[in-house]
Amino acid sequence: EADLEDQKIADMQRKGGDITVIDWSTEERAKFRKIAVGAWEDFASKSPLAREALDAHLKYMRSVGLLD
Repeated sequence: EADLEDQKIADMQRKGGDITVIDWSTEERAKFRKIAVGAWEDFASKSPLAREALDAHLKYMRSVGLLD
């Protein structure tokens, strides 16, 4: 549902010409996420609370198919 709303907003913005919407391919998004997870892991190692937050975030991302 949120994706549909995002798509509607992006379509309106494209038509208005005020911004450029960059829609990365699924493959490029996966590459970016892999790099991001490494950076997140570095940050999560700094405290138990950061670790807990990252674990919850990664669990969510896996549950919705954004990470393997």
